[in-house]
Amino acid sequence: GSLTRTTISNKKQSIVPNAGVEFQLKNQKYLNASYSVSIDAPQIRDLQPFVDYSNPMYLMTGNPNLKPSVSNNASIGFMSFNPVTFINFYTTIQTKHYSSKIVYNQSIDNNLITQYKAANMSGGVDNLFFAGFDFPIVKTKLTSGINIFVNTSKNLVYINDILNTSQANNFSVGYRLDITPNDKLSWFLNVNETFNTAKYSISEGQNQNFNTTN
Repeated sequence: GSLTRTTISNKKQSIVPNAGVEFQLKNQKYLNASYSVSIDAPQIRDLQPFVDYSNPMYLMTGNPNLKPSVSNNASIGFMSFNPVTFINFYTTIQTKHYSSKIVYNQSIDNNLITQYKAANMSGGVDNLFFAGFDFPIVKTKLTSGINIFVNTSKNLVYINDILNTSQANNFSVGYRLDITPNDKLSWFLNVNETFNTAKYSISEGQNQNFNTTN
C-alpha cells in the first residue's frame, strides 16, 4: 500500500480575560470573586481526519476543523475565622458555561458498531458549591468539622442525530474529628457520604442512582 502524508494547520488566536477581587472585611472575614475564560486546545487524535480502527466495535474519527474548547468561569467565596473561639466557616460557589466544548457525537449501526466523531457544541454547564464549618470541642485538643459539596453538570451530545442531554448530580456530606492530646500525637477520623445521580434524555434505561460511604 501507499503512505500518504498530510499536514494539518489549525491556528487560533484568542483574548483570555482573567479578573479577580478580594475584600478583607471586619473581624477576620474575607470575600472574593473572580471571572475568567478558559481555552483548551483539541488533542492531536481529535484533529486527525481518519478513522481509528484499533477497536473495531468503537471507531473514532477526528475532525481537522475543530475549534478549542472555551468556557466562561465565575466564582465567589467567603471565609470567616474567629481567633477567640477558633470557629471557622468557608464557602465557595463556582459556575462554568461552555460556549464551545469538544464532544464526541455517536452513531450506532445495526451491528452495534459505534462510531465517534469529534465536534464542537455549546451549552455545557458545570456548577459547584462547597461549604465547611470547623469548631473546637476542646480548644487545641479536640476539633470537629462538617462540610458539604454539591456538583451538577449538563452535557450535550448527538446520538444517531438525536440530541441527548446528560445530567449528573453529586451531593456529598462529610464529618471530621481531629484529636490532638499533645504536640507529638494526632488522630483523625473522617466520614463521608456521597450521593450520585445520572440522567439521560434518551436511553433512560441507563439512568443511575448510587451512593458511597468512606
